[in-house]
Amino acid sequence: MLYLKKSLTEEALDAARIAISGQEKKWGPEPVCDFCSASKPVVVYASSRTAAGENVQCWRWMACAACEALVDRDNWSAVQDRAMVPLHDKYPDISGPELRKASIMALAEFHRYAVRTRHLKRDFTEEETRQVYDEMERRYPDLWRICYPRIYSENPRCGDYYSPKEPARQMMGIALKNMAGAVGRAEQYEFLVASHLVKYKVPMYWLSKDIAEAIRLTTPPGDLEWYAMPLPFDAAIFMLPKGAMRHPTEGNVEFIAYGRFHAGERHVSRLVKGEPYGSINGAMCLLAYTEAGHLTHWNMPLDAFGEKIKLPDADELVMRFSDDRHESGWFYQPEMTNDDNGMLVDLMHFIFGTLLLMTERPDMVTLGSQQRRVITKASNIPKEFWTPNVIGQNYILRRPPSEYQGGHHASPRFHWVRGFYREQHIGPRVEQQKKRIWIEPFTRGLGA
Repeated sequence: MLYLKKSLTEEALDAARIAISGQEKKWGPEPVCDFCSASKPVVVYASSRTAAGENVQCWRWMACAACEALVDRDNWSAVQDRAMVPLHDKYPDISGPELRKASIMALAEFHRYAVRTRHLKRDFTEEETRQVYDEMERRYPDLWRICYPRIYSENPRCGDYYSPKEPARQMMGIALKNMAGAVGRAEQYEFLVASHLVKYKVPMYWLSKDIAEAIRLTTPPGDLEWYAMPLPFDAAIFMLPKGAMRHPTEGNVEFIAYGRFHAGERHVSRLVKGEPYGSINGAMCLLAYTEAGHLTHWNMPLDAFGEKIKLPDADELVMRFSDDRHESGWFYQPEMTNDDNGMLVDLMHFIFGTLLLMTERPDMVTLGSQQRRVITKASNIPKEFWTPNVIGQNYILRRPPSEYQGGHHASPRFHWVRGFYREQHIGPRVEQQKKRIWIEPFTRGLGA
């Protein structure tokens, strides 16, 4: 069994009938299979998010016995064929390719948010991980200080996060592998980003829970000038609140990072002294580190993407990437899975969504400050103690009241209205100046 599920009881089916009765669009008064619309579903699958977008685990997709057998065998081509039959019957005027696209997008929701049953396995407990940090600092004090130049003396009071020392441990691992000559294609990209982070003294930002959710619920602009857009740094790390971004089988993403490289620029790494690095053609590389211990990257070369990119709907990207077998660089899994590719889409959305927010709404960024600087007797290496940089520290996501307020235009159906960016004219009309405005996401209907 690949996915977490449970058998449907009569009580659960009665509850589903009540929920269906309040829906405007439905197949009928009785619960049906969410894959093929057949009557008499027998099981329901778990999801890490609700249909409205809330980051809460719930029971979400019902399945008939036939679709259950196909889903549990991961036979998605057969599931899609079954899904096409009722769509053709219900919408005879819509072309086959358009209906297939709709079914792919629906299945992409399952691919991304269905809860896998494979248990996570971490290499270390929390206490063992702390001991690893201490041991690495003891054995490689100079390298550790380069990778962790600022000691964050307190956690931001806007959510629960993983240790900021974990990015330092990963960068040290990248450096040690490079020094030992264990460098493959994947390690080369990791070395590029880690060296660029060190160049800028490892900029690190914490995303508050509400701002992370708002970024996830905002559609980025269609044309994004990733190569020339103003950035606070050409490399940075974003610490995510627990649960903000998840891999279906590897758990939470602890942190994400990026490094942008302009064509022809050459740098000398401080991570491995004297080692040159750079991109001949120009590129941007994105990184994500999962709770299960995998560091995954995605490279965007300038000659392949151009200076502007379009960020289409993430569901379409997931399924498009599933047909393009990306290399993983891992000997035990040579190709990226659908789950890996889905996480990369979320990674791209989070990176560019956060950078856009920092650029267009600098008031959302609360910069940390140095509290003290200490030079110990045992070493001349200074230690700097800082408060963290926080994005959206006081931001509150717009949510509805808990009770129905009435009114002619009020909608009793709870749902999210996605945010977006809008170009707004400013200044004299003849100058045709524009400013990008963030329209925040919000909810409509009854609250939970």
